Amino acid sequence: MPTGADVDAFLQAASAEGIVGLLHARIAATGAAGRLPPALTAALRAGAHRQVALELALRVELQRVVAEAHRRGLDVLLMKGASLSSPSPESAVMLMLGTPQ
Repeated sequence: MPTGADVDAFLQAASAEGIVGLLHARIAATGAAGRLPPALTAALRAGAHRQVALELALRVELQRVVAEAHRRGLDVLLMKGASLSSPSPESAVMLMLGTPQ
């Protein structure tokens, strides 16, 4: 990140695009944290944790809705979203936290 860059504006843009977790994962995977402002890496880590919490809550709700649909004899096909973004909920969480899978 260039010297004097607006960290807050960068974080707002990353949050608006929904890529905070991906940025954190990339920084963790490449070891780039030491070359970035500490406030940026800390904010990305906190944002990734918030995204993980939201992802887990949404996944639980999705599972509840699908289970209720099945209970009522309805077939469900998920076409887009978190359920297709990774092979498993655990791998999505690990990716966002920057933990090797």
